[in-house]
Amino acid sequence: MAGPGTMKTPYRNPSVRSMMLAAFSSLSILGHAQTSATDFIKAIQVSGFLDVYYQYSGNQPTSGTNLPFRNFDVRDNSLSIAAAYLSLVKPTTAESPFGFTLNLLAGKDADIETAGEPNDPNGLKHLHQAYVTYAAPGGLTFDLGKFQTWIGLESPFAVNNDLYSLSFVFTLGQPTYHAGVRATKTFGATTVGLYGVNGINEAEDANRSKSYGASVSHAFGKLSAALNYYGGNEGSNAGPNGSFNTGQSNWQLGDLVLTLPVTAKLKLSANADYAAIKGLDAGSSDGHFTSYDVVARYQFTKSFSVSGRYDNFFDPDGARTGFASGARFNSGVIGCEYLTGGQSVLRFEVRHDESNRQAFESDDGGARRARTTFTLAHIFKF
Repeated sequence: MAGPGTMKTPYRNPSVRSMMLAAFSSLSILGHAQTSATDFIKAIQVSGFLDVYYQYSGNQPTSGTNLPFRNFDVRDNSLSIAAAYLSLVKPTTAESPFGFTLNLLAGKDADIETAGEPNDPNGLKHLHQAYVTYAAPGGLTFDLGKFQTWIGLESPFAVNNDLYSLSFVFTLGQPTYHAGVRATKTFGATTVGLYGVNGINEAEDANRSKSYGASVSHAFGKLSAALNYYGGNEGSNAGPNGSFNTGQSNWQLGDLVLTLPVTAKLKLSANADYAAIKGLDAGSSDGHFTSYDVVARYQFTKSFSVSGRYDNFFDPDGARTGFASGARFNSGVIGCEYLTGGQSVLRFEVRHDESNRQAFESDDGGARRARTTFTLAHIFKF
């Protein structure tokens, strides 16, 4: 009989023991991977909205479908799906410094937003924003990809604005998005940003030159102020797809945004821009433009508010409007918003546009210097 020192068990067999340890290790890794994947999915913030509107122009344009010099709310006498929007955001944390933002967009807004892309306007039209974020030590944040512009007061989406329609300040003089890199850092009540991008509304660059920008915002008590800058060469000799400006030109744009919640119910906002444009070839021309708008919003009840806006866009050289002898556009608008449910918003708006040029299509096949529109919109948020 073998003594105690010579007794063997299957668990002491090196090959069997190695196989069992490997199996337990695989199960542990698989379980950890499943837990990590679950935690990652739970960390993603999901939101979105559906924006549907009907708009009627008193000019009754013969085209029946289009309102020139308006942006996104361009359909006349037609029920239109402006935007179906889905947002997926993975924020950065102290434990995980990497995150991402993915905004998916469908509807008429998607067609309009990328119409000026230099190559394929449909290639990335369903990606309103798509960028990765890195939160570096010390509070410096980097974003890389396609992101919404830092210029201006208004968002391209009505759900984020006090009024449904967008001002001429936005439509004629400001970018919507860029592709590139941005770096931001907050110092107490001040936030500073630096930007390097392909160009204005270009996921793909129209030329070999990059554009750049900067921003600084500060809270002076209740008053929030942001001073923004954008510069660079835009366009190409062939002209961006869908653009009314052909040829390369250099842009130097300054932008000021002010927001003041006067009381718990009254909020005032203002936006002013100045831009100098210098033509770089025979297909472009020199010019400049100035613009401003002022907005007031009063929250009568938790569910009901009224907003008003006046805006002015002065283009003395026709650099943006295409009128060789220059043009001025302005509008006055009043709109009301009613929360019909926790996530449901009903909006009604009356707007009057004017120009010193016959810029607005009319029912006789010609054009007029004024236009009045009536808009009813419903936005469902989730």
